[in-house]
Amino acid sequence: MDHGSRILLLEDDFRQAAALQARLEAAGYVVDVVERADAAITRLRTLHYDLLVTDIYTDQPGRGGLYLVGMIKQAIDYGLPDLPIIAITGASAVRGAHPLSAYLEQLGVDAFLVKPIRPLELELAVEHLLTPAEP
Repeated sequence: MDHGSRILLLEDDFRQAAALQARLEAAGYVVDVVERADAAITRLRTLHYDLLVTDIYTDQPGRGGLYLVGMIKQAIDYGLPDLPIIAITGASAVRGAHPLSAYLEQLGVDAFLVKPIRPLELELAVEHLLTPAEP
């Protein structure tokens, strides 16, 4: 299946990034991987992407996925496109509800997945966000 949609993946864990990239590419998406928010910002300013998948916590305090989401969804003058965002995290859930989910929803995140990410769950979230709404 060739979707042709371009996805930018911000993930600082090499193994996780490789697994997510392989799964999305097998589903027909074009995936670029970056490890840092500043690299993601550069890519988003220069290339067209249809979706961002971002780890919200990275090894760069203050410049991880939360920073990037805020730049995209809350700021107007940074020259960044408004695009759908799937946030992912390895931080454990608390009693079935993740403490960040309400905050991420307020920021404008479109979907939120907790690691370990089930491949089908990722594919369904991506497909849902990239499928145009029927009139």
